[in-house]
Amino acid sequence: MGGESREVGLQQEKLRQRLADIDQTVRNLLDNITAANRELVDQRLLELAGERRAVEEKIDSMRGLALTAAQTRELVDHTARFIAGLKDALSSAPLDQRQAAIRRCVDDIQIDHAHGELDLVIRKLPLVAGGTTTKEIEHIKAKLCVSPAPRKAHKLARKSQ
Repeated sequence: MGGESREVGLQQEKLRQRLADIDQTVRNLLDNITAANRELVDQRLLELAGERRAVEEKIDSMRGLALTAAQTRELVDHTARFIAGLKDALSSAPLDQRQAAIRRCVDDIQIDHAHGELDLVIRKLPLVAGGTTTKEIEHIKAKLCVSPAPRKAHKLARKSQ
């Protein structure tokens, strides 16, 4: 997240620099206008005005994309607190809190009743503040007890996607 915020910030800075370049070009054109080049200068000024509007629109559309450093830290801290409390939540919290915790971790479940198996897709945390992106999802296979008989301990086997 921090890496993406920095990238958006760098892109915005490049766009602001382009606006400054456009403004400087406009000033230069106006300073050097003559009767002989007036028509060409007018045409170039219109082109630059259009480019300036496009750059401003792009900057406006990017305003909401970048998280501030404080927002990124808050999100990372919130996620870290959730992960730190996950073991306790799953072992001793009331049923509704355990279910909520599991819902936050599970991306998808596919059940194969015929073979008594399920494919559980767990969310994996991406890297924060740069680096290469790791796989976002890890698959876990589990045997299901599909009969109304008492549940037996089920063995989980991890399998990489």
